[in-house]
Parts: sequence; C-alpha cells; structure tokens
Amino acid sequence: MHKTTAAFLFATMFLPVGASDPGEPLDCTDWVILEPGLTCTYFHPSFQLVSQKGSNLVIDNSGAPIQLDYHGCSTRLQRWDPLNGWKTLAFVEDRTGLFNVCQTYDRGSPVLSTMETSETGHLVNDVLWFDAVDGSVIFPFRSFCSLSCQGTGCGGNCPPTYGAFPFTKWRVIKFEGFAKLFDLVQTYNPASASLTFTVPAHPEGLRGADWFDTYYGDLAMVGDWSQAQPLACDYPASSPSRGDYLEVADPLPDPAPGEGRYYVTAVHYQGEARYGRKSSGGVLSGRDPTLLPACVEPN
Repeated sequence: MHKTTAAFLFATMFLPVGASDPGEPLDCTDWVILEPGLTCTYFHPSFQLVSQKGSNLVIDNSGAPIQLDYHGCSTRLQRWDPLNGWKTLAFVEDRTGLFNVCQTYDRGSPVLSTMETSETGHLVNDVLWFDAVDGSVIFPFRSFCSLSCQGTGCGGNCPPTYGAFPFTKWRVIKFEGFAKLFDLVQTYNPASASLTFTVPAHPEGLRGADWFDTYYGDLAMVGDWSQAQPLACDYPASSPSRGDYLEVADPLPDPAPGEGRYYVTAVHYQGEARYGRKSSGGVLSGRDPTLLPACVEPN
C-alpha cells in the first residue's frame, strides 16, 4: 500500500484481528464492532482515573445518548435512535468455562471482587465518559478468570486452576470513531478502496455542512492546492447531519513505489468553504479556499 497521508489525512489499515486466547482476559480483540468507523483501543492502563467518576449515560456530538447495556453474559455499547430505539454499536461476550454457567454481573464498586462462574468473565462499572473534542467513549472494564465457582450448576466443585484471580486485568476501554467536534478526519480503507469519515458537529469550525468536495494530488506537490484534482464533488445527495458516516470511492491505482498521494476534503456551508488549517509562526489559520480549483468530476 503506497497511498500516503498529509497532515490532515490519517490513514488506517483495516486488518482482521483474532480474539484473545481461552483463559486470558478479554480485550479489544474480543469486542464485535457493528458500527462502521469505530475502533477499540485503551485509554490508560489504570482504571482508578475513571472508575468512580462519570455517568451511566452520555451524549455524543450528534446529540444521541450512549449507554452500556448488560444482557446475560453480554455487554453492549448502545446509542439511542429516535426511530428504532437502542442500537448496538459493539458488544463483547464472556467465554464460559467447564460448567458453562454465566451470572448477571454485580456492577458495584470496582474495588470489591465478585464471584463469577465463567472462565473469562467481565465487569464494567457504570461509568462512562464522552470526549467531545476527540469523539470517543471511555469506560473501565475488568476481565478475569473466576475466583471460585458459585451459583447454579457449580455444585461446589472448582477446577484446580480456578483461584485467586490469576488473570485479572483492569483496562480503560476507549471507543474512537464517533463524530468529533471540529476536525474532519479521513481514513483510507484498502479493503473497499474508499475514503471514509464521520461528519463532525462543526466541520472545520462551521455551524454545519451543505456538501463536501474531495480532492487528491501528488504528495510532492502538497501545499500547492491549485494542483489538486477532484475525486468526488457535491456529496452526499442531501445535506449531511453531524454523525453521518460518509464513504467516497477511490478508483485510482496505487502510486508507484517511492511516490505518494494526498487527499483533502473541503466542507461547504452557506457560501463558505474550508479545508483544514495551516500554521505560520505557531499561529493556526484556515487555508485559502480560493486556491482550490472548482470541483468538477471527470466524465
């Protein structure tokens, strides 16, 4: 892959990842992500920073509530859809052990241990943060092998390997990819040969967006925006809303080895156009929109 990024384009390779091994703590690889554009990472190795603060319901930059829902052996990250109710964005399920028993988890204080029957269980404290600038949801998550076998089906018999939380690990999970506050961050997806981004709450500082134009050019010419070539113009078909996930097809061949290509997207709103910022003497300012050529897609 030789497609390259400029300062305003962050490209990510979408590679398949496997789940964690049996007997090990659940981690980001065990989360099943259903919402395009979301990724799971770690905010901080220590949970104390967020374990006692926050809320069990947060609002994202699109104005939609987000919650964690617990259903049997599954934890679901959900967002409210006014038409369809709670929509699951991602979920993780426990791996059951020898007795194939799951319990409803006590989501009380994370400093108190709980007795679980699954081989690798999870506990999520009812604490959520939403980073409005970055567009990410943050929450503490503990994964562990059970301390002892209690509850229906165990019969008081525990495998000798079950003891003293041998694999306990607290993590602060961070889901990125929600609408940011200002920045329009594009990602190149080689699997579908497309550029994708989530519409920010205030794209490039504007109050909204009427449409977008996407350009490309030789990386050696980055900065000379008059040389940019149209890739997609005047999209989507209707005015986008904050939080919309947009995808632009990229039919261009890969650059030759040793060469690169940049992409830049301009937002238009009520007669204004913006396409990122420049720095001069440590001061940020908007790029001159008159330098971009008119966006006319080739026939």
